[in-house]
Amino acid sequence: MGVSICKRRCFQNSIFTNLISIVYILCFFKLVSPLVLSYRLQSIKHSKILIFDEKKQNDLLFDQNSKYLNFYVLNNLESPSCDEITYDFIYSKENFIGFEVFDNFLNSSRMENVNMKIECDFNLTYFLRLTNDITNISSKINYQVFDCLLFAMKSLDVIENKNLKSFFQAILFNFLYFNNNGYFHNNATSFKDPFVSSLLLDIKYILKKNLIFAYLNSLMIKYIFYDENLILLEKNNETYNKKHFDKHIPYKSLLINSYKAFQILENILNNPNILHMLEFLLNEMNIKSIIFDNFQIFKILDSNMKIYILSMNIFKSITISHFKWSSSWLFLRKHIFSDKKNIEFLSLKNLKISKSDLEVICKKQKFKGLVLHNIKILENTNKNDLFFGLGVRLEYINFKNVEIYEGWWKEFFQLVHIRIIIISFYTYSSQEKFIKEFIRVNTLNELLYLELDFCYSSISKDFYNSLHHFKSLVTLKLYGYKFDQNTHFFSHAFESMDK
Repeated sequence: MGVSICKRRCFQNSIFTNLISIVYILCFFKLVSPLVLSYRLQSIKHSKILIFDEKKQNDLLFDQNSKYLNFYVLNNLESPSCDEITYDFIYSKENFIGFEVFDNFLNSSRMENVNMKIECDFNLTYFLRLTNDITNISSKINYQVFDCLLFAMKSLDVIENKNLKSFFQAILFNFLYFNNNGYFHNNATSFKDPFVSSLLLDIKYILKKNLIFAYLNSLMIKYIFYDENLILLEKNNETYNKKHFDKHIPYKSLLINSYKAFQILENILNNPNILHMLEFLLNEMNIKSIIFDNFQIFKILDSNMKIYILSMNIFKSITISHFKWSSSWLFLRKHIFSDKKNIEFLSLKNLKISKSDLEVICKKQKFKGLVLHNIKILENTNKNDLFFGLGVRLEYINFKNVEIYEGWWKEFFQLVHIRIIIISFYTYSSQEKFIKEFIRVNTLNELLYLELDFCYSSISKDFYNSLHHFKSLVTLKLYGYKFDQNTHFFSHAFESMDK
């Protein structure tokens, strides 16, 4: 498969210095397209650009025999001025969708009737008319035309404005709902085509963001964004828990804020075309963490029920919070860990779970990160193998109001290469069990971040003294302790921290 690389070709004349900010050329490919369409652009009084199609192939949108799309910008200083009456498209800064390449041309043109030239293997004027008047959208919008449109917008460096979301919403409505009986409907894997994938993977962030805005609007899904995390809601102005967004997990999150919102989403995702499109968009926005919250009324009536959102292979982190016990276990066992999914981070919050269930989960998956908040273990047990099978892959733990047994801490500190420890203690016994094993450790050479929230304020000097062993420690946060005669031993930790 060929590799497409974008280059810039700048005008040599000093008049055109810094004329084009980004110019794209695909220069490595296996199949050279026999189709070359030429467009002459003429600047008129710094206010508009007249675009002339030199070959007048109005019925042809792109070369279907070409594996790659090509786009060249060339200087064409010797081109004669054309009659304004014969132009094929007129561009101004007031167009519905704007482009940096054209705006830079207007701003840099110091003379009347300055020309430039574009060569490409798709019908540029068709796509420009489409971006200027959404009433031009027709049944021609299939997945190939859609990809070509994205490529054209990327090549011309589309400008983000309030119209971009509306434009994509109209395009996607046509794209999703008017192709049900055609090629797209009969080829559910069309979004998995390498050609389609490469274009979606390479589009600018503003295109991706506005695409997903428009996509969710076209599906009539209620949503908001918070710090690049996507929250799906049952109704507007719904509250959600921002604490679910974990800065120590290197992915943005999709938060499904209630079971009702989940039902709405699942009813839509049974269409494979919609599913694949959403998967691409989430992946490209680095939304690879999924959070299920407020599922108290969720009941798995059939253990074989299909959950479409989990059929996506992009998720590296999963959080479930506020589930019924029976549903939480079936949900984890049947739909998250039934297949060999590459889950790196697991967060369980506000749940009841059995010791055996948790052991099965930890044996099946070797996590890089484990978050346990307000977890109630159903059995009355004091065995020390509660988290048997975590292995040496674990780099991050975040425990809150969880009773961790002393023997597990001993094994934990001996085996893992931990980098981040965050613990909130809710009982004196859990605090002492941790400290007892922690002060014996002098081998955590990779520990970078330590955050402890004590429930009992008096801390022994042995704990403070132990901190100086951690030479790589960069961040130290301690809460809930009181200043006393032992606190001055803090200085050892600060002296040892990596500058």
